[in-house]
Amino acid sequence: MKPKRIRRRFIIFKIEGSLKDSQVDRIILECFLKFYGIKGIMDIMPTLAFYDKERSIGILEVKHDKVKQAKSCLILCSYVKSIGILILRVTGTLRKARAIASSLGY
Repeated sequence: MKPKRIRRRFIIFKIEGSLKDSQVDRIILECFLKFYGIKGIMDIMPTLAFYDKERSIGILEVKHDKVKQAKSCLILCSYVKSIGILILRVTGTLRKARAIASSLGY
C-alpha cells in the first residue's frame, strides 16, 4: 500500500512594508514557533514557497487541514511584529497561486 501524499494549500499574502526574503521566512517561522511551538510547526508544516520583493507578495505553503491555524498565526504575527500582513486568498495549487499573485495590482 502506498503512503498517502501530503495535501497542501497555498496562502497568498501581502506584507505592508519592505522586507528581505530571509527576513520574511524568519519572521513567519518565529511567529509559528511562538504561537504553536515545535509540534505545531510539524503539524502545519509552513513553507515560504514564493516571495516577490518588489510587490511584497508571498505564498505560504501549509497542510490542507491546518489552513485556519496558519491564517490565524499570520494575523497574530502582524500584531506582534508590528508589520502589516494581509491574507489575500487561499488556493490548492502553486500554479494557480502564482497566477493570482502575478495578476494582483498591489
